[in-house]
Amino acid sequence: MENKEQNVGDSDLEQMKSELASLKYVLSERLQVENRLIRQSMTGRQRDINRRVTVVMALGIVAMWTIPWSFGRMFEVSVAFMVMTELMMLGATVLTALWQLEFRRGNFATADLVQAAEVVARFRRRYVNWPKIGLPLAAFWLIWMLWEIYQADNTMMFVMGGGCLIGGLIGGVCGWRINRSVVSDADDVLAQIAELQH
Repeated sequence: MENKEQNVGDSDLEQMKSELASLKYVLSERLQVENRLIRQSMTGRQRDINRRVTVVMALGIVAMWTIPWSFGRMFEVSVAFMVMTELMMLGATVLTALWQLEFRRGNFATADLVQAAEVVARFRRRYVNWPKIGLPLAAFWLIWMLWEIYQADNTMMFVMGGGCLIGGLIGGVCGWRINRSVVSDADDVLAQIAELQH
C-alpha cells in the first residue's frame, strides 16, 4: 500500500514538474514576444523622431541658401545681419545634426538597455532645453531684422514687420509642436526601456 502511495506521489510530482517546465517555457516565450514587440515599438518611435528632425534640418539648409538673396537683395540689410543670420542657422543645423547622429546610432532593436536609456535621456534633455536657447536668439534676430528693414525703407517696415510677426508665429508654433512631439516620443521610448528592464 505504501509503495502504491509512493508511486502515486512520484507520479504527481513528475506531472507537477512537467507542468512547471511547460509554464516556464510558455512564460519565457511570452516574455520574448513582449520584448520583441516593445523593441519594435521603440524602433518605430526612433524612426518617427529621425524623420521629423531630418525635415527640420532640411528646412534649415534651405533657409541658409535663401537668406542672402531674400534679405540682402530685397531689403538691403547689412552684411553683419546676414552673417549673423547664416551663423545662427548653421549653428542650429550643425547642433541638430550632431544630436541626431548620436541618436540614430542607437540600434534599439538590439541595444543594451542601459546605454539606450542614456542616449535617449541625453537626446530628450537637449530638446527640452532647446527653446531656452532658440527663443531668445529668435527674438534678438527679429528685432534686428525689423531695425534693418526700418533703416532701409521706413514704409516697408510695417508691411514686413507684420509679415515677419505672422511668419514667426506660424514658424514658432510649428517648431514648438515638433519639439514637443520629439520630447514626447523620447519619453515613450524611455518608458518602454523601463518596462523592459523590469
